[in-house]
Amino acid sequence: MRSFCGRVAHVIDVILDKVIIGLFGLLLIDVWFAVLDRYVFKWQVIWVEEAARYLMVWTMLLAVATAMYRRQHVFISFFYEKFPEKQRLVLAGLIDLVSVVVFWSIAILSVGFALKAYGTRTNIFGMPLTIPHAAVGVSFALTALQLTLMFIRDFGQLPTQQLEVDVPGETSQETKP
Repeated sequence: MRSFCGRVAHVIDVILDKVIIGLFGLLLIDVWFAVLDRYVFKWQVIWVEEAARYLMVWTMLLAVATAMYRRQHVFISFFYEKFPEKQRLVLAGLIDLVSVVVFWSIAILSVGFALKAYGTRTNIFGMPLTIPHAAVGVSFALTALQLTLMFIRDFGQLPTQQLEVDVPGETSQETKP
């Protein structure tokens, strides 16, 4: 079960990485187009700022799930490291459980928030506001799912942070205890 949860979390992370890279690429193109539009061509295209806003929101919120998968989230380590290993194990489990509950709660509550925006549209695109408002629910649900899978995978052992190490000509991942 643990290895299955680890594999599922890894697949979700790989897919999310590709989506985030795609969204970030679109954001870069949009921002560069806005710079050229404003300062070079002086076309005054009005949709570029709204597109950048929504692309940035989706990109950054989806990145939370990948940070949680790699255990690169904000963590008060000076407090955690003062405990002996057995107590750190319990503390890590409690932190994971609280995080899972918080992220699932926010994901569920944000569904209502997105549904309240149903029927309203953005000013420039005319896109339903449920799409940008759904970013919170989707990203927090993915984060909660990743945390749940990581909790199951790491149950009974100290969690490890996944660090990507850049080595020229090689691709590797290193785990740091």
